[in-house]
Amino acid sequence: MTVGAYAGRGVHGRIVELLGRRVASGELPEGAVLDLRALGAELGVSMSVLRESVRVLAAKGLLDSRQKRGTFVRPRAQWHLLDADVVRWRASGDDTARLMADLAELRSLVEPAAARYAARRRTDTQLAELADALDRMAHTRGDPRAHALADLEFHRRLLAASGNELLARMDLLVAPGLVERDVLVHSAQSFNYGPIRRLTPQEFDESWRTGPLAAVQLMQAAFPALRETQGLIVNVASGAGITAPPAMAAYAMAKEAMRTLTRVAAVEWGRYGIRALALCPFAQTDGMDDFEQSMGVSRDKDLVPAIPLGRLGDPETDIGRVVAFLASDDARYLTGSTLMVDGGYTYLR
Repeated sequence: MTVGAYAGRGVHGRIVELLGRRVASGELPEGAVLDLRALGAELGVSMSVLRESVRVLAAKGLLDSRQKRGTFVRPRAQWHLLDADVVRWRASGDDTARLMADLAELRSLVEPAAARYAARRRTDTQLAELADALDRMAHTRGDPRAHALADLEFHRRLLAASGNELLARMDLLVAPGLVERDVLVHSAQSFNYGPIRRLTPQEFDESWRTGPLAAVQLMQAAFPALRETQGLIVNVASGAGITAPPAMAAYAMAKEAMRTLTRVAAVEWGRYGIRALALCPFAQTDGMDDFEQSMGVSRDKDLVPAIPLGRLGDPETDIGRVVAFLASDDARYLTGSTLMVDGGYTYLR
């Protein structure tokens, strides 16, 4: 069973990361068979890169390859859930609430024992390192990311001071929870398009359950950790809730509810130092193909010309960096606002 994070870089590391996230998020469900040739064409990589990536993910229990059946996603019960990468991929997907609850229970079992052994076995140097980590935690309260890293360093020092080599390596498991818990970004949402008169109650309900209701449940589950570290919530809304385009009633309704939920959370939870912001992005994502087909539009002919900056955003460099900024100390006085990260599409066309 692997535990440490995979150290691959470049194209190979990127493919491992992408496929790992797809499996952990359920985009590639249990039992799904991967068409490696089609996947290679989609991602623009060779079969040798894909095969090596599959080998890495197989070692983590996510994939398997058999003659006649091909490469497929293994049952969740066979995943190496203690693997550092699997933990991190779950933390960045829709499984965050369950993962955080499981990690909290695991920490409640491990850390008291580690503290007991550390009290008996620590050296003077280790005691000074623990004090230094606590001091940095106290001085980074206004920066969720810096505070989480300082918190992580304290726990690593504590586990190391236990004098037990196996306990010391438990930092690979607690690290994703400590680092990711302080910035909660909710972007899950089903896409149901069509005129109001044709949308079914089930389609409206699905948009509601996968959007604002899911966000509420995730926020409630994360509230204790967010309060402890004065964390940040970023809910992903949409310009569709503002412009109200035809055939998008279910989606636009749910997305506008996300903005309202965000504002109320900012008011209610501000007293705990928790900030809440809404983001309205317009980017090139995997869902864009479905959007084009459902709405009968072309990104090149219909969408891009309507964007003042002349292009769709990149999820990582255009959207992700904005979220990273919001999580930084430079944005510590921002809360309750909606940021339009859409190249001017919503308000300037």
